[in-house]
Amino acid sequence: MSVYRLIGQFLRRHSAAYASSALMLAGIAVLSVWIPRQIGHVVDALVANPRRCGWASSCASACITACRCRGLPSSSKSAPAT
Repeated sequence: MSVYRLIGQFLRRHSAAYASSALMLAGIAVLSVWIPRQIGHVVDALVANPRRCGWASSCASACITACRCRGLPSSSKSAPAT
């Protein structure tokens, strides 16, 4: 039996695993581009007209508050010296 035939049989046996992992990788790639784009749209809307984006500013405030409550550093403060 040749090496190519063995590889082909292996790929056929495990094709479902390869297909599902390819779909997951594609989904991760799409989300890694889509999420920052959506955040950019919200930030642009806040900069353009902060009074019309009440829900966005509320969401941003909630995120900042949650980060501070968990002890994550704020972007306005410098990191402590080590």
